[in-house]
Amino acid sequence: DGQLGLWSRGHGGDAKRNAPVRYIHDGVKASVVRRGGCGQTVVVVTPPRAACSSDPRVARTRARVLAAAWEVLSEVGFDRVTIELISERSGVARSTMYRHWATREEILRDAWTEQSVPAHRDPDAVTGAQHDLTTYAVAFAAGLAQEWGRAAVTMATAALDDPEQRRAVLTFAEGSHAELRRIVDLARSEGALTPGVDAARAAATLVDVVLAPLFYRYHVLGEPADAEQAAGLAERGWRLVT
Repeated sequence: DGQLGLWSRGHGGDAKRNAPVRYIHDGVKASVVRRGGCGQTVVVVTPPRAACSSDPRVARTRARVLAAAWEVLSEVGFDRVTIELISERSGVARSTMYRHWATREEILRDAWTEQSVPAHRDPDAVTGAQHDLTTYAVAFAAGLAQEWGRAAVTMATAALDDPEQRRAVLTFAEGSHAELRRIVDLARSEGALTPGVDAARAAATLVDVVLAPLFYRYHVLGEPADAEQAAGLAERGWRLVT
């Protein structure tokens, strides 16, 4: 699913022949295939992967992979999950999986996110940033009360002393942060974001004000927030960044 092209890096560049190096150029991922003459580097440019597809076959394949990844993760733990195990469980070839995800971490991140906030929004619906933040917060709170919530608490506790579990927690957190960054970017496009506010800082504020209290209520107090409480936290977070 890539496009072959040439990018000149000039003489004396640090790319090595056949080196599997990735570059980010204008938000596009590229993998070095080989060095060309005169300092040119042959690369395969891969367009950003879409989170979803209108093709029902692609959607079904994605769902099978993520369901299998979650099952394997629950059974063997983060450090023992492999692409091979996910492929065997899902019945989806590894080559097909690599068309949609670059690494096993990406698969596990998406599987974790699907479990934590299942279908909290319709990707084709035209809503708004504030609406999306509220529905995300409500879905996150509901997810904590499910199997995902128990797994999150167990993993977060283990991460205190286990670097591998810590890496797992950070990998999964990327999914939540990415959705909040999407909401912040949408708020900016709507003209709602406070002028001069850094998007990354705004997303971090939403983590602190919306997600962290939800997790605290569940993890420490043992009292999962209901929809009204989650919506209230989302309202507070929205006021802080707009």
